[in-house]
Amino acid sequence: MGVELASAPPADGHAGVYENIQRTLGRSFSWSEHRDGVLVDESGEWWSDRETGALLERRGRLRLLHLFGTPYERGLGHGRLLRETIAERKVAEFYGDFLYDLFLRSDALRFLPQSVRRHIGRFLESFYYAPLVRRLPREIVEELEGISDGSGCDRRQALRAILAPDIMETLAASFLNWGPSLGNYYLGACSAFYVNGAATRRGAALLARNMDFPGTIAWDPLVVLNHPTEQATFIGSSRPMRKPAYAYVTAAGFPGYGLTGFSEHGIAMSTHVCISRNVSLRGIPSLIYNHYLFTRSRSLDDVEALATGRRHGRRLRCASPHTALFADGSDVLALEVDSKRAVARRAGDEGVYVQTNHFIHPRLKLQEIAYPLEREHTIGRHKYITDAVQANYGQIDRQRAVDIISSGTDPAGKRRPIGALPAQINTLTSVVFEPTTGNAWMAEERPPAVCYGRYPGFNFHDEMAGLGRRTQLPALAASGRPLFGRDGRVSQKRQYEQNMLVRRSLARIDLAQSRLNFGRVEQALRQVAEAKQVFPCAEYEYLEALLHMKDGDFRSALTLMNELRAKHDYSPMQQMALDLWRARCCDMLDRREDARRLYRTLIRNSNVPRYFKDAARRGLRRRFRPADLPKTITLDRLGPLEF
Repeated sequence: MGVELASAPPADGHAGVYENIQRTLGRSFSWSEHRDGVLVDESGEWWSDRETGALLERRGRLRLLHLFGTPYERGLGHGRLLRETIAERKVAEFYGDFLYDLFLRSDALRFLPQSVRRHIGRFLESFYYAPLVRRLPREIVEELEGISDGSGCDRRQALRAILAPDIMETLAASFLNWGPSLGNYYLGACSAFYVNGAATRRGAALLARNMDFPGTIAWDPLVVLNHPTEQATFIGSSRPMRKPAYAYVTAAGFPGYGLTGFSEHGIAMSTHVCISRNVSLRGIPSLIYNHYLFTRSRSLDDVEALATGRRHGRRLRCASPHTALFADGSDVLALEVDSKRAVARRAGDEGVYVQTNHFIHPRLKLQEIAYPLEREHTIGRHKYITDAVQANYGQIDRQRAVDIISSGTDPAGKRRPIGALPAQINTLTSVVFEPTTGNAWMAEERPPAVCYGRYPGFNFHDEMAGLGRRTQLPALAASGRPLFGRDGRVSQKRQYEQNMLVRRSLARIDLAQSRLNFGRVEQALRQVAEAKQVFPCAEYEYLEALLHMKDGDFRSALTLMNELRAKHDYSPMQQMALDLWRARCCDMLDRREDARRLYRTLIRNSNVPRYFKDAARRGLRRRFRPADLPKTITLDRLGPLEF
């Protein structure tokens, strides 16, 4: 039996949004009971929570969630409307148990005393999580409690989930200084760029970004539109004011704090993990730090003042190193942050700024921890996007922004190293913002390789007013146009076909990683072999060799590595890693003299970085044994990150 809208009132003061939606659609809603106060419209496109007034719209493959009221009410509506999806995808469990799972299946366990291993859960809870949880603002705790209560997930897991980046960076700073690493890290690989003025076709500012982080199996993309009622204090105001409306591009069950969003003041933002020794469990968790800046600022100047303390003499202290871009229609503010300082940069007259996962400011760079291949990849992605922006300078529009952020080929149409491209195995979602208008386009697919799909659009201001269906934004097409020049080397059709093949192959690499995480090496090898068939790629052969080694088949691994060394021109860092593993394979095959020769070649090479030379010297002193192999391998970083 249908229930009229009057029988399902929204939260106080937000009836106008419902009325505008009705008017836009030209009809009244007819609701039927779905479960426990959750109502569904007869079309199946609208869902509403009777208690909080939360409203979920399914617009094709795009999902938009309106949340109203206090933090707890917003969380409760989120949890109630998306209960089934949250239970299915388990995003809170994935990130909430992130640290525990990492320890159990990584080399970190070997560094801990036996007495600690038996009580690892309690140790991690008290040492790592508890200090950060104590620094969460009450509004954050209340919203997460609301999501937990509405969805039925565990409150503690929800609290721990938002701390995953901070825990990861704290572990990196702790363990990597010991010498041997945790063996494997799932690092962020986010890429973003901002263009404005002469760099664009029509002068409109654009911020495009890929969000890359572990969790493709749990991530279910969602736009969360927040209509807060609580008060907040702003710089320059003598009394509290209503917190601005804001939206986050995030996932079901995850509020999206400080990741990727847009506010009613016309500010778009994105955040990027960096790895530095300057971490502190006494600071504000990084996502909450960004969220505070984002929701307490009415301009880029406000963001800078809050982060640096220039106006009021006291800056916010963040727990973990990262960079964050805050962009409006005229400029971008790039914050580089660690636990000791925050530095602000602007795009300047050129109107271009590119951001990946490393610091630019010299003082912050001094404390960076440089993984061999990770460092190469973040710089490679930065250079790739910079080159693409320069090659298309003056011609960048919305569609071109998608072409750049989702590219998986180099100027000659060949595959670059996996980590050195904007499109990643672990891309969770991709979005393009146009701050001047409030327009945004989000990739419509589920990960992995989400950025290769279409990008349906929405207008933030119309959505907040309940007029979203009135906005006729054409979807941006899946990337296909060549990025570099028009000399005929890569046609648009060929580029599109290659991107689709790359997408299919990356999906298989993602499956291989998930199999590998559970110790199923043979299944991982099959997935890599299928990826090679879909899109022949030297990097996939490299992964195959590493997996043979992981499986104990050192002869096959060495044979493949020797073939790769002879026929492929890898990047210098990757080639050095390959030579080191060739030497170690010889050791494990009792070919000690061959191993020594390869170790000495690495040591004599003046271009080999210190960490490779140190590993080679260890190999000369003591034979490398199967027990020394890393317990885990990260495929999107081409193996272990420390050597």
